[in-house]
Amino acid sequence: DVYALGVVLYRLLTGTLPFDTYKLGEVGTTEAYRIIREVDPKNPSSRVQQADPPSSRSMPARALKRDLDWITLKCLEKDPSRRYASVNEVIADLDNYLSSRPVAAGAPSIAYKLGKFVRRNTLPVAVASTLLLAAGIALVIVIASLAREASTRVERDEYQAKVVQLEEANTRLEISEIRTREVNSELQTRNAQLAETQTELESKNAQLEQQSQALQTAVEETTRLADQERQAKEDAQRAREQLAIANGDLTQALEALDASLDETQEARDRAEAALVLAEENARLAAEAAARADTEADNFRRLYDEAEQSVSVLTQGDRIPTDVLERIADALGSEAFLRAQILERLAQRAVADADLTKAIEAQRSALSAFTGALGSDHRSTLAGHLNLVELLQRAGRTTQAKDQLDLVIAAANRSFEPDDPIFTEIDLARANALMHQKKLGEALTLITQVIENLEAQHGPHHPRTLSAVRHRAMVHAAMNNASQAEADYRRVLVINSSADDDAREDLAIAANNLAVLLRERGNLSEAQAMLARAVWVARGVWGPSNWRTAMVQAQHASVLAAQQDFEDAETKLLEAHAILSTTLGDRHTETRAVARELFNLYTSWDQAEGSTRHAGKVSRWQSILVGTSRPAR
Repeated sequence: DVYALGVVLYRLLTGTLPFDTYKLGEVGTTEAYRIIREVDPKNPSSRVQQADPPSSRSMPARALKRDLDWITLKCLEKDPSRRYASVNEVIADLDNYLSSRPVAAGAPSIAYKLGKFVRRNTLPVAVASTLLLAAGIALVIVIASLAREASTRVERDEYQAKVVQLEEANTRLEISEIRTREVNSELQTRNAQLAETQTELESKNAQLEQQSQALQTAVEETTRLADQERQAKEDAQRAREQLAIANGDLTQALEALDASLDETQEARDRAEAALVLAEENARLAAEAAARADTEADNFRRLYDEAEQSVSVLTQGDRIPTDVLERIADALGSEAFLRAQILERLAQRAVADADLTKAIEAQRSALSAFTGALGSDHRSTLAGHLNLVELLQRAGRTTQAKDQLDLVIAAANRSFEPDDPIFTEIDLARANALMHQKKLGEALTLITQVIENLEAQHGPHHPRTLSAVRHRAMVHAAMNNASQAEADYRRVLVINSSADDDAREDLAIAANNLAVLLRERGNLSEAQAMLARAVWVARGVWGPSNWRTAMVQAQHASVLAAQQDFEDAETKLLEAHAILSTTLGDRHTETRAVARELFNLYTSWDQAEGSTRHAGKVSRWQSILVGTSRPAR
């Protein structure tokens, strides 16, 4: 069979049998059978290497390794299923070896060898497995113990960290309590200051109430004068009617006299008496009419004086907005005066940067103008143009266009083509184009307006120069600095004794030209120009007006750039006080002047190389960040 063929092949290759015959003879038959049945013979190559002395009939060990070892041992497998199935397979595998082809036999797998080893050494393997399992269990117990010890150490560290955190939290709590006490102390101080401020406000409110009552009295006097005017007009009308009757009587008397010349003396006497009576009635009627005209003239004079008093009281932004609103409500049927005060409210809202409220007030003023003067009156259309400007600034382009179209239609309906109202309309159109960033079209239109005004009034007329100022603003927006400067200088020929509108153009032009000069580094001329602008602004708007304060702040900024710090400080502090009173501490212009004061003191110390004004720098910095308020 294949097993016997394998023994023969083993003998041919090694010169010896698979098992040592002497040893098999010594152990007895039973043990010999066990060895043959259970013990695998050595590889032929290993048997040849270990032979001492080597057999002369064996092949070299190097030639036996791998293929011949595998073929021989496959023939000698204990399990018949693992041997060659037939002698032909053995012959074929030997032929593969001789032809240097891969042999079908291969080295036994590790699992097969391991199974064989376990079957041969059952008891030792069981003992070793038990010991290995015990060692694993012991290792698990040791690892678990070490893990518990590490967990305990981590928990102890976490506890100590929490104790440290608790101590730090207690420290922060103590610091917080100290700060709370400091804040409470500061709050008490602030409350005391607020109480003082409340007292001052109550005093000012009382003063304002007195002013309101005085203004109310003036309004009532104006109403009373209006009633007197109406009564005087009625008396005059009745006197005219009586005069007409008397004239009719006189005519009748003369006709009767002519017709009755031939009548009796008694009839002539009656006619003469009637004539005398008619002449007396005519004289009395003429006196009544003259008296009525005199009373009407007196009323108009008193009415104008009352209106001028109201205008004076509302000039300069000294009357609070709520008082102006109450005055407007109190005027009631005096629509023209009410419209003027509502326009003042709109201007105040513009100054406060509240365009929504300004538009609302201007609409109310328009309603009052329309009721008093009619929808096509010049003052009503001027109010519409003011509303167009406000709507443009608020970004309501469509509404502004609608208003402008309404003004154009009314002007075409009620005024001649050369009327000045059309110039105002063209200026409004140019301004609308500026808001729409159509600067080229705006420049073309406003240049055409200037040419028309020059033809009508001359190049130096205030209306012409006002349009020139508007063109300068367009040039500045287009970064045409030289053209803007030329137009501003042209405006400066306006005499400072001209009317308020012309002088306002002068103040604005001087201020804007000074800004251009400063940007070019011409500080000396800019300073002189701003000094002139401040002087004109005081005359136009008053020394305590917020617009005057803004021009004065510009002047101070140039003085600071020239290192005239003392004069700049005085002017900036005065400007800030005026803006804080009229516009409030939080207004953009007020804060801009506060920033100028901060920069002034910083530059002053840098120029002197000292910290003499460090306290003022800190104070104005606190005002800018909102942690302090300026001293009053």
